[in-house]
Amino acid sequence: MKKTMLAAVLMFAGWIAATGAAPDLGFNHVYDNLSARNNTTLHVKEYWKEIKGTEVTWAGEAVDVDGGSSKAKIYVADKSRPTYKGYNIIFVTHDIPKAANVKKGQKIRFKGILKDYDQKDAGVVIELSETNIL
Repeated sequence: MKKTMLAAVLMFAGWIAATGAAPDLGFNHVYDNLSARNNTTLHVKEYWKEIKGTEVTWAGEAVDVDGGSSKAKIYVADKSRPTYKGYNIIFVTHDIPKAANVKKGQKIRFKGILKDYDQKDAGVVIELSETNIL
């Protein structure tokens, strides 16, 4: 079984290298592949190793903004997937003026680097770093 899984991962990686095609990094695809409800622990770990550190551009509804004079933490909900305490994406930005103008419920687009994820009761929370509000 382990050899079969390893062979499948290597074939997929080889296909990407041969075709130059990047994996789908839309929010729904990433969320679904990180969900422990839908996948094995090994699949989630291997998938995360493939995509961690990759830049993504997503959108969602602002749930809350917290912060100070040098950085702001923004909680966002993509309501197409389950949320935890109303959000499923967290990111930090250093653009305080833009962050201060974000209103609860406002749809925002942002670009950041996949930093971490956490399995929660309701699903997955994905954390981005080096994020800019677009």
